[in-house]
Amino acid sequence: MIANIKLFNSGGEKTIIRLKNIFIKLWVLSLILLNLPVAVQAKDEHDIFQQVDDLTNGLNEEQLERIKQFIDEKIEAVRNKQNQAATRPDNYTITEKALLKEKRLQLELGQRLFLYNLEGSNYKVRNARTFFGEILEAKLSYKLGENARIKGGLVFILPFGENDFDLRWGDYYRDFREGDHSKKKVNLVQPYIQLRYDYQNFGFIFGDLETPHDFHKLIEYDVYEFLRPTEKGVQILYDNHLISQDLFINWREKNTPDKHERFNIGSISKLKWKEGSLALQVLYVHRGGVEFPQDPVVFENISAALVFDHSTPFKWSFIDRVGIELVSLYTNDLPVGDGSRSRVDGFGALGSLYVTSGNWLLKSGYWMGTDNVLAEEGIPFSREERFVYSELIFNKELKYNISARVLLTGGLFGRNLKDAFFDQKLVISWRHDFGLGF
Repeated sequence: MIANIKLFNSGGEKTIIRLKNIFIKLWVLSLILLNLPVAVQAKDEHDIFQQVDDLTNGLNEEQLERIKQFIDEKIEAVRNKQNQAATRPDNYTITEKALLKEKRLQLELGQRLFLYNLEGSNYKVRNARTFFGEILEAKLSYKLGENARIKGGLVFILPFGENDFDLRWGDYYRDFREGDHSKKKVNLVQPYIQLRYDYQNFGFIFGDLETPHDFHKLIEYDVYEFLRPTEKGVQILYDNHLISQDLFINWREKNTPDKHERFNIGSISKLKWKEGSLALQVLYVHRGGVEFPQDPVVFENISAALVFDHSTPFKWSFIDRVGIELVSLYTNDLPVGDGSRSRVDGFGALGSLYVTSGNWLLKSGYWMGTDNVLAEEGIPFSREERFVYSELIFNKELKYNISARVLLTGGLFGRNLKDAFFDQKLVISWRHDFGLGF
């Protein structure tokens, strides 16, 4: 007997996921992707422990105690770094993302196995979905001189289940309800090509962009990590100890009689200090031109947010840090089609408190906004006058370049806080760079 999982989307349609098929695919992918670096790294770890054992032979008790104290300090420093990373989305500085290693030619392999369930809601028009699948990346990177690299390859999207779910390319809210884009699937194989030039603290990128961007979820929902795994255009990055900048244009589709042109322009400017940051985030979304007018009406939308984040060490019981996040949001929905709709401005504010403990983060917050806030790519609940939420995140780096991330989000929303939601997200990822010898 083969066990099945039945999922129902907001329209009542049934999707059957066969657990046997899922297990077989996961097993095959795990053999191919996870065993490549295992043997080499396991041998390296054994050699390291052997060297430590050789070095400590003959030391007296006082010397061993001093070594233990030194190691404890190092472990504490690593733990603090992980705690700080857990208080922000999965993003990296330019220095951390910059030009790979010293090898001129490298093979980069990566995978993301994900389950994102957005169906736990009693809100009938939320357009809830379940996304379950695998994203595989295979890229060759070649160093051009001292500061430039060219990278090319393929990104594969492998949805699991007997009836493949529709990965959507478009705005989460508007495109799920109306228009030709609600019927358009993301291509399951997407080409990847990137030319990058780094100069001092700057990074100039042409082709495929460095993603995901560090937007707050009010502006750009994190479901796009799977709906839009690649973005193409031009990007300028800057990063030092005090400020960072991400400026980009993501060109998505040209304008034709069958579909609207689409592009995004975004900017994230961040002022950083030891325990926090203050960021100005702006995202401009454009869909459609006047050359081929059609329904739904073309539009332009601007979302801007000021995001303040600060945390401090709090050594009490199991708590490592305590932090606060404050977000003020402005949106401007400006249809540019036949003029039948007028400009709409919206305002809102979100306040959240969070604590970290090892690899865990617990956050709770409260949103208040006008009923006409419309961040085209932000979370749907930003369109509500209020919502309360709690979020539990587990983020762990495992052995052999494997990492696991679990996110549970639940709360109440609506004018009277009568509607509930509960989302679950699981991501298991792996990536490794193989130097090819020169």
